[in-house]
Amino acid sequence: MATDGLIEMNSNASSKLIDVPEAAALLDVSPNTLRQWLSQGRLPLIKVGRLTKLRPQDVQAFIARHERPARPVAEAAHTRPAERDGEPSR
Repeated sequence: MATDGLIEMNSNASSKLIDVPEAAALLDVSPNTLRQWLSQGRLPLIKVGRLTKLRPQDVQAFIARHERPARPVAEAAHTRPAERDGEPSR
């Protein structure tokens, strides 16, 4: 709802903005890496004066978009070459 040119924000916890270090911690990357991604447009950002903020739901959506299922590991990769040939390892 707009009032005199201002937008009324919902005050629930999901609308709380987070800063770059907080978002970087959620993504398990350095703040500098996240800043690069932001400058490349990989994630939406919000400028509050000179501060860069992100919506937690945008960070979660980024994680969901980049999630990949784990690949099965071949059983032979877990054994030593000698064990694969039927010889016990030393």
